[in-house]
Amino acid sequence: MFSGLSKLADKAFILGFFFPALLGISGLLFANRDIPLFGCWLTAALAAKKDISEMVALLFVLWVMAIFLMVLNLWVYRFLEGYHWPLNCAKAKGIQRDRAEKLRRKWTDAFEAYEKAANEAARIKAAHGENAQFEQASGEEARLRWISKQAEDAYRTAYPDNSDHILGTRLGNVTRSFEIYPSEVYGIEAIYAWPRLTTVIPKEFMSVLSDARAAVDMFMNLIVVSAIISATAFVRAILHHWLANDSAPPVPYFVSIGAIAGVISWFCYEMSIYSSIGWGEKVKSAFDVYLGDLAKKLGYEVPSSSKREREFWGKWSDMFQFHWPKDMDTFKRVDEKGSDNKGFHLQRKR
Repeated sequence: MFSGLSKLADKAFILGFFFPALLGISGLLFANRDIPLFGCWLTAALAAKKDISEMVALLFVLWVMAIFLMVLNLWVYRFLEGYHWPLNCAKAKGIQRDRAEKLRRKWTDAFEAYEKAANEAARIKAAHGENAQFEQASGEEARLRWISKQAEDAYRTAYPDNSDHILGTRLGNVTRSFEIYPSEVYGIEAIYAWPRLTTVIPKEFMSVLSDARAAVDMFMNLIVVSAIISATAFVRAILHHWLANDSAPPVPYFVSIGAIAGVISWFCYEMSIYSSIGWGEKVKSAFDVYLGDLAKKLGYEVPSSSKREREFWGKWSDMFQFHWPKDMDTFKRVDEKGSDNKGFHLQRKR
């Protein structure tokens, strides 16, 4: 993942971690307000005249919760993307492969229909010229071409092209689809190139990337806190049923809270997928726009042919990932004034 520790007071931290912690603590206090400590904190938070000591304690809990969510951030991403059990099981991956195959089939069918329409329009034009029949066929060709493009975009946004790269969740596949974009287009592994690329991305665009990532973080963490509230409510419902505790709210109350929190968690998961698509487009844009600047920073010019460019970035990827020194003598270096890093360490032979 393209990750980094947020500053503990910037907009990304507030939106991505503090806000979910605030909502999570508020929901937990409300759902369990029959517990004396929780009821006291909820009353203090809602009171017109605030008790400073109680508010400071509550703020401290919120801040600790936000930091806790930030520390768990990478694990939460990897779990929800399908890297850990049970979401990485063969059945989950099989379901996602079936979904990917349906989307691919929809795309290929749409493309075949477009090709038939294009051939028919060309046949009519060759036989009768640009008459009314040709105009109608041409309009149908344009319509099917648009449908084909939409189907292709839906597939490439939702799943990686290689079925071996498919993960066990929709979120994981959306993320994987933009993670492998630099490898497919430029031949460079995004995971290892990203920390280097951030050194040449301007602060203005890094802010755009941070805002896009913060939206995903927010929904991810809302999934976590909603799941905690839901699990807590169902556990209390079970305990209330077993212990027959008449002082606590009735079982239907806890079941309702658990169900509502579960629905909210599912909704946030759907929104995290949508937000990841927007974040991914900005990550892909960063590679498209600033990869040439990274090459200059490393002391080389990007080769003019796509084949040589993929070879160029493939060598750098091997070095980034495996620490293999590479012979770059066949690639053109920038002049000494245009490079801050002459890359002399790469001239060593393996």
